[in-house]
Amino acid sequence: MKNNYNVTKVVLDTKYGENNGRDFFYHEEKQVKIDSDSKHCTFGVLTVPMADPCDYDAKRYECCVMGSEVFLKLPKLPWSLLNTNALYAGENVFNSTDHSALSTRLKNQAGGTKPNEAALVDIIKIETRMDISNAWGNKIVKRQAGNRPPLTVFPPKDPKFVDYIDQPAHKLKGNFKTVYTYMVPGDATSDLIPVSAVLFRFVLTDTIEDLRPDIKDVTDTMADLELAQRNKKFIEDDDGL
Repeated sequence: MKNNYNVTKVVLDTKYGENNGRDFFYHEEKQVKIDSDSKHCTFGVLTVPMADPCDYDAKRYECCVMGSEVFLKLPKLPWSLLNTNALYAGENVFNSTDHSALSTRLKNQAGGTKPNEAALVDIIKIETRMDISNAWGNKIVKRQAGNRPPLTVFPPKDPKFVDYIDQPAHKLKGNFKTVYTYMVPGDATSDLIPVSAVLFRFVLTDTIEDLRPDIKDVTDTMADLELAQRNKKFIEDDDGL
């Protein structure tokens, strides 16, 4: 492996999606149309709270599938908390020396000066006990204006090497979402603050169903006529007619 990662192993609780630790919860999206609406399937969805979009951009939030397992990569702390000047702005009582040294060391690691990404992230190995795939979980469909067909972007289906697994795996594309809430619940005069999450979707392959009806064989009337004539008996009258 490239680095020594702290790996936590969990068995996915699909019935009670909140019982999967504090880092994510699980739910399913059923009968989602895929493959040009010719099929539908169920998506398994991991919703991961996100404290700092900088970590998402730096790929400290990642997810991939391998067989029946999902590997979720998460930052240990929000990147913005390494900004000592901002964190200690206006503080004259507390000493920021140790925090500054820590933030400098971690930034050097992240920047490649002293690479050791394991100090910045943790890995959760999730055993789903299901046959899963990223084949359609990464598909992005955007509706275009007018009567144009939807613009569909397909993900690469080839296995991608992921260093924290040390073998081929399929990456999932994160779906970044932000909602806003009032600082004081129910008080519309208070400030709006963002609450962000990233959603990772994977396909439960056993749920894929074909929506197209079976095509019946076209009747071959000539073949049927030939078969009928083959078994038909003719009776002649006395005049040979």
